[in-house]
Parts: sequence; C-alpha cells; structure tokens
Amino acid sequence: MGKRGPAKTPTNVVNLRGNPGKRPPVNEPKPAPIAPSCPYWLDRRAKNEWKRIIALLEPMGLATQVDRAALAGYCQCYSEWVEADAVLKKEGTTFTTPKGYIQQRPEVAIRQKARADMLRFAARFGMTPSDRAGLNLPEEKTKDEFERWLNDEDEAAR
Repeated sequence: MGKRGPAKTPTNVVNLRGNPGKRPPVNEPKPAPIAPSCPYWLDRRAKNEWKRIIALLEPMGLATQVDRAALAGYCQCYSEWVEADAVLKKEGTTFTTPKGYIQQRPEVAIRQKARADMLRFAARFGMTPSDRAGLNLPEEKTKDEFERWLNDEDEAAR
C-alpha cells in the first residue's frame, strides 16, 4: 500500500510560500541545487525541453542532481505528447478499418497519457499555474532616499 495523504511539499516550495504552517522540515535531505546533466538517451525534442526547463528551475533551486530521473521523465513525456499531437494533426483522430468501421487512432490515447504524465511530473517541480498560486516570492527591497544618499557618499569617498 502506498503512502497516505497528499504528497509532502518540498522545503524550497514551502519557503517560497512563506511557510504558512510554521512547521520546520524533519530530517529532510537537502541536495545541493546543482542542475543535473541531460541524459544521453533522451530524444532531440526532449533534450531541447530539458535545456529550456533546467534554465528556469535551476535559479529557483528546484533542480538538483537527485531530480534527474523525474526531470527526464517530464521531458520524455513532453516529447511523446508533441509527437502524438503532430500525427493527429496530420492524420486526424480516427481511421477506417478494412471492414469499414471508424476507430480512434492509437495516438489519441498516447497523447492523453503523455500529457497526464507530463503534468504529474510538472506539478512536482511547481511548473503549473495552480502549483505556483501559493508561492510568495520575497519582494526586492527598494532603497529609500536616505539609503541612496548614503550609498552615493560611500561611492564618492572611494
């Protein structure tokens, strides 16, 4: 039997939300936020998505070495989704069997499954609007007039 209840929220995401429950993480592993290398076995489209998404996740500290397989899964599902969608745009969603029956193309199910899997992976990394809705990024502090004046004097003294 699997774990009960909703999946635990990663500390990075809890911190971005402002930790509304004020509960400290208990013995949570904290891998270094170093982006993993792209797996060699991904296809071209998946590798392009890898490059795009790593560039977005790494600055937020949401891509680490231990996330390589999950990110690869996301990228491969993305590639399968786009590929199945391209076939359906070209061929249509149905075909006629030799006996004259109209049937749904297998790519319809492939597209649906790949999209669902991709969104599940994406949710783990905060890549969907609903997953980002609760994030509260700290605002950049703006300097008031006095602080600017002090900094101007410091620079003039150098």
